[in-house]
Amino acid sequence: MPNKRSNLVLKTYKRNASFREVSSARVAYTRELCWYSNIFPTLKLFLKEKCMNGFLDFVPKARFTSNISNRESNILENLRYQDFRLCQRTSTMNLNHIKLIFATYGKWHGLTMTYRDQYPEKFSEITKYWVDVKLLM
Repeated sequence: MPNKRSNLVLKTYKRNASFREVSSARVAYTRELCWYSNIFPTLKLFLKEKCMNGFLDFVPKARFTSNISNRESNILENLRYQDFRLCQRTSTMNLNHIKLIFATYGKWHGLTMTYRDQYPEKFSEITKYWVDVKLLM
């Protein structure tokens, strides 16, 4: 459909040289790009094989990712137009919000553990460049 409108979000990593020198955020940003370009498509295919389409509807689809130095960027679909909303930073979450977050974490971790259990070599391959960001803090 040539006239279909897309609502997208552009995320870019800071280009300021001073910031890039002192920040460890580049590793986290690189992990995010890797997740959208490699890991998420692999897990989505795994879910399709298991007839579990729609399981990860809370994840925005990546339309474009670039890990070119000083031009790192990620174009994602904007989930706001699918009735997803961000919580106000100044508001506290209620019990239902917290339950939803933990249920979503549970789905995500269950999926990744299942994939790692059934395809350990493939799992190692798609995560081999990940650095534990806790080690950088």
